Amino acid sequence: MPNPKREAQICHKIAALSYLIAEALDELNPEMSDKSSSKAHFQETSAICEVIVNNLFGTPEIASSVYLQELSNKVDTCIRKNHRVLPKLE
Repeated sequence: MPNPKREAQICHKIAALSYLIAEALDELNPEMSDKSSSKAHFQETSAICEVIVNNLFGTPEIASSVYLQELSNKVDTCIRKNHRVLPKLE
């Protein structure tokens, strides 16, 4: 078991990644066909990620800041600079 500080860092990472996943799935979801087998899974995953984010980042200090949006922008910039073409999700 990690020490309390490391455990808090791991939880923070999980919450940040959950935010990024939920944000990406929300953006991708309208583009997917209703017949897509992945669409229902993405909706379920997005809902779970939103619960994680609300539970871990529900503090007023983080909820009222631009922290998560800044993190998302940094990830987007890194991906734009280094991306490789991936197969399309179906």
